Amino acid sequence: MIVSLLPAMLLGLMGLAPRGEASGGEREAVVEILTAYHAALQAGEPQGVGRLLGPSYFMADESSAAGSEQMSAHMYLTGAELQAWPRAFLNEAGPYRNEYRVLSVSIRGEAAVVLTRNTGSNRFRRWLDEEAAWFLGRASGQWRIVGLLIRDIQLPKER
Repeated sequence: MIVSLLPAMLLGLMGLAPRGEASGGEREAVVEILTAYHAALQAGEPQGVGRLLGPSYFMADESSAAGSEQMSAHMYLTGAELQAWPRAFLNEAGPYRNEYRVLSVSIRGEAAVVLTRNTGSNRFRRWLDEEAAWFLGRASGQWRIVGLLIRDIQLPKER
């Protein structure tokens, strides 16, 4: 038994452990954070949103269109700016609506990535089947959202 565990331990130490789908309980815990995040935004509860965010929050978008910039940064928040963001977002862009379907969940140690397909709206835009990658970290046993990457963001057409 010890001999068969040795290769896996060595791979893990080297950061090359095989990736697998998250276990049921871990997967549910991570997905529940996203569900609570969207529910708090939809209910207009900035304090609820704030409790689900990590110590920093990074947002970006990625484009698959030829000739476009592949990645664009949107924002990075920490401290007082992060604490103020949920209320400011809801005041500016609310009401917020979103339904999502989980495409995959990957968990490795204290890090998780959840890919979702989203349909919803806010004051400025509507989206249909828009893909998002959510990045979460676990500290002191609690999962928190630390980043969001939206693929082919569906921005309103300029007139």
